[in-house]
Amino acid sequence: MKNYTNRKAYISKLLAYKDKDLIKVVSGLRRSGKSTLFEIYRQTLLQMGVHAQQIVFLNFEEFELRKFLNDLDGLYAHIIEQLDLSKPSYVFLDEVQNVKEFERLVDGLFVKPHVDVYITVKASPN
Repeated sequence: MKNYTNRKAYISKLLAYKDKDLIKVVSGLRRSGKSTLFEIYRQTLLQMGVHAQQIVFLNFEEFELRKFLNDLDGLYAHIIEQLDLSKPSYVFLDEVQNVKEFERLVDGLFVKPHVDVYITVKASPN
């Protein structure tokens, strides 16, 4: 793992809400560390025994994911096909506001049993 700044307080907050019936939202200005926080949390889950196959991590600023920005059905299928829904699964959607109608995607994942949803959104500086 890269040499990240220690974010124990934030990780503790995320762990407190792990597997709770809530969508976890991290909001902040661009380059404020949201993605890094999720990467540290993902590593924490792995260290706790969560298998990598139970985690989907998508950063919607990655060029390769541009094909999904306007294809909600395709994106949903892409995520669901990676998950074993009989086990707790963790879905991280980084900069999800880039996806058209992302709220429908998040709601669709949230209602699935055993799916714990985490999202980051860019906060407006105003």
